[in-house]
Order: sequence, then structure tokens, then C-alpha cells
Amino acid sequence: MNEEQMEEFMFNLLCLGQFEMREVGEWIYFIHGNDLSEEGDGTIWRIRRDGTEMKKLQKSNDQVRGIIGIDERWIYFMVKESVGSVNTVFPKIGGCWNYRKMTILGGLERNMTASEYDHWEDEIDELQEEC
Repeated sequence: MNEEQMEEFMFNLLCLGQFEMREVGEWIYFIHGNDLSEEGDGTIWRIRRDGTEMKKLQKSNDQVRGIIGIDERWIYFMVKESVGSVNTVFPKIGGCWNYRKMTILGGLERNMTASEYDHWEDEIDELQEEC
């Protein structure tokens, strides 16, 4: 991405709200396509507030529906359920989502625990209404 494209991207991210995003400290976490030319449900990325150090955090290509929340260690999010996958931690609500978490540095992904689900239940309910 050249400098002009980066400026336009940051303008869209910060001013127009074209990406679902969460700001935590000096970082902005957002969902976008598997590469920056795609739009819609995608993967989790992060970028510094000054527009530097943009990085795709997810190793998997699971389609993320929404960021549920972020704490000091984890990013909690919903992914579209894969055909044939079985979520053994939670009952299917609406039948289309799995609940995951990933370290804020990226890479390590796990299923949310039942207590984490309970903690973020209100935020999850808001995202599920849009399913």
C-alpha cells in the first residue's frame, strides 16, 4: 500500500467508520477482508493510531462477524461457523456463530470459556441480533 492509499485507508478507518473497530491504548483493532482490498466480514487486524505497523493478527481465515470486546490479554470475537464444525462449549444461538478469543498480539486462538461468554453476554446479544 503506498502512502496515498494509507492516508485514504486511515481516513476511512478513523473518520468515516467504514470498518468495525475498537481502540485500545495506542492500537486500533479492526475487521476487514483477508487482504485490505476486500470488504465485509473478514479477519482481525491492528494498526497504531499514527497509521504505522499495520498487521493481520489472525492466522486462520475464519470469517469474523464482530469484535465482542478486548481486555488486557485477549480479543473476544464471533466467527461464522464452518460447515460440519461442532461448538461443544456453547449451545447454538441463532445457529451460525462460534465464540473465540485471540491474544492481543495475534496468533493464538481458542474457544471462549463459559465464564467469558457470561461476562460478554450483552455484547454478544447485540451482535447476534444482526445474524
